[in-house]
Amino acid sequence: MKILVISLPDLQKIPIQRYHHLIKEISKKHDVTVLSVNAWWLQEIEESKRFLQNVDYHYITKRRIHPIIQEALIVHHISKIKRSNFDLIINFNTLIATLLVKSFIPTIPLLFDIADELISGILDSPKFPKFMKNALSLKILRLLLSFNVSKATIVTIVSENLKRKYNLPDARLIYNGVRKDLMYSFYTPRRQREADMTLGFVGVVREWVDLHPVFNAISKLKFEYKINFLIIGDGPLIGYYKKLAQKLNIEKNVQFLGFIPHSKIPRYLQSIDIGLIPFNQSEIAIFAFPIKLLEYFSLKKPVISSRLPAIENNFGSTVFYAETNDEYLQILKDVMNNKKLLKKKGVRGYKITKNQYTWEHIGKTLNLVLSKIVQGVKE
Repeated sequence: MKILVISLPDLQKIPIQRYHHLIKEISKKHDVTVLSVNAWWLQEIEESKRFLQNVDYHYITKRRIHPIIQEALIVHHISKIKRSNFDLIINFNTLIATLLVKSFIPTIPLLFDIADELISGILDSPKFPKFMKNALSLKILRLLLSFNVSKATIVTIVSENLKRKYNLPDARLIYNGVRKDLMYSFYTPRRQREADMTLGFVGVVREWVDLHPVFNAISKLKFEYKINFLIIGDGPLIGYYKKLAQKLNIEKNVQFLGFIPHSKIPRYLQSIDIGLIPFNQSEIAIFAFPIKLLEYFSLKKPVISSRLPAIENNFGSTVFYAETNDEYLQILKDVMNNKKLLKKKGVRGYKITKNQYTWEHIGKTLNLVLSKIVQGVKE
């Protein structure tokens, strides 16, 4: 099958995430071409490029212009898309480009994948003009999203609560996953300063991440216990949290490790005792199904998370839940003297992840969906 992926994220310049894994899984069976927006303001990530080495990757344009304008320029590719005789189009987050392609080639089947709260993600993007962040833009984005859904042969979506938010009862659930080859193995843990407890967070530190409660808990517990906190990732709020760590006198407890290649993250996580998902209750956060949850559990690491519906619905009491200073303080005190409970929750999370949430397992489901779409259209 020949598949065209039209992507708003520039997959060669962002860390490996859902889009990369889905493409890798479908490219095992199909001929995949990607046509994406060019994030010219970002540096290429070699690991992300290698991950897509079996894919024919192109940019809508190489010009240094705004992403919204880039999406509109896909009209210049219509003739080539027609000549290529693609069997299927997959839409990753575009609201204009794929809509234009479908307008010119209405018979081609379309899968629209919704990986997160798309509208909030666009409005919160640093590339979305501030003067356009208003009620009118919100209305237009909702209208564009509705048009894209109506043009799709099938919609795939990452979580039940996002499915309900967008009122898409027929959408097919395609969860996030974790690579089987990066699951639990006997990595040699990286040496850490001698500590009673090492916490870890992996991910971009943006506006939906709230480290205040865990920082405050560490500042209160540091006189009683030696606690380390590893922050793996970069982001616009790193500078703010470095200053906060200094203000709370916990800069010796918190290590900001910066960006780490995806394949090396397990070696760092192997040295932690608990993985954290310290999200706030923003739109992006509450509709997320964080891959980091699965990355922690894939290494048998227990998790403390904010109360996110996708996590509560799929993992329940396997996860510790904390959002306030007092909740973090209480959980950390409790588990400090109960390492057996930590191990039990980590193993339980590992079993759930191994059985249901590997990309290989998810890829089989997605490939089956793709085949049925095309067969249905041909019939």
